[in-house]
Amino acid sequence: MTCASMAGAAAGLLVTTVLRQGQPYPQQAVISEVNMRTNEIIILYISFVANIVCLLFAYFVFPREPRKRKHCDQSPGTKQKCDISSTSFLLQTVFKSIQNSDLVYVALSYACSNALSWPWYQMIDITYSKVGFPQTVSNDCRLWMIIHTCVLSLSVCWLADRIAGSSNRLGILCHCLAAIFMLWVVLALCIKSLRRRTNFLVFGVMFAFPLSWTTQSLLYELAADYAHPLPESMAVGLICLLETLCENCMYFILYAVPKFHLYWLHVFTFIAGLLSVIFIILIKGKKFDRYYN
Repeated sequence: MTCASMAGAAAGLLVTTVLRQGQPYPQQAVISEVNMRTNEIIILYISFVANIVCLLFAYFVFPREPRKRKHCDQSPGTKQKCDISSTSFLLQTVFKSIQNSDLVYVALSYACSNALSWPWYQMIDITYSKVGFPQTVSNDCRLWMIIHTCVLSLSVCWLADRIAGSSNRLGILCHCLAAIFMLWVVLALCIKSLRRRTNFLVFGVMFAFPLSWTTQSLLYELAADYAHPLPESMAVGLICLLETLCENCMYFILYAVPKFHLYWLHVFTFIAGLLSVIFIILIKGKKFDRYYN
């Protein structure tokens, strides 16, 4: 997932630089654009190779499911999960998801933490140009945000694996820290005296968004824990579907109201971060024991 995130960020930057090719630039700017495009293509190739290596590693090194753990095939919950009618599988899945309040909270938290932050990330060039930052700052910030997200994600996942049942608490902690740094970003964008130094805003951005994106794997785990009686893959797929729909709606709003990004998107991103914390706190149900050794 981290490799795919880097590939997506590089692809987004590549599309941006290609679309700007027709615009007149001084010679130095043209050389900078060419070098940037070359670096983005290199990142795409590296991410592609890394994804192939991870796929082969998972297929050949990880133990097979029957050898690792034995599922409770005779449990009533598993039988109920397998007896869902194929003719109305999707409708029943959505209906059961709505009935599962804990899964709904996980999905809403996931949507709030990603649906607004990714559009903000994609438009970071416009935001930085508004406050007078040079183009190189936004380009460097884009790349290092993804690298920072990868490092934080690996660290948090390792910690969650070491401390059993800590996904909920770690998710709350990461979202709270992300909300604090996002407030930092909002203040820097709204108060002119606070953004006189470039590092002040960049520091907040480098922690606000990566900390929010770090919780993706934790929320996937929570979705699987609270998916019963739905299949875990369907539960995770539904929360991704909700996030995608919300993100597309946000892009439509930005298309219909361009000034919304300049004046209000960072504020609504901060509010969405607070809602993510609230939704995780509301999860009170009992986790389903998915398997036993």
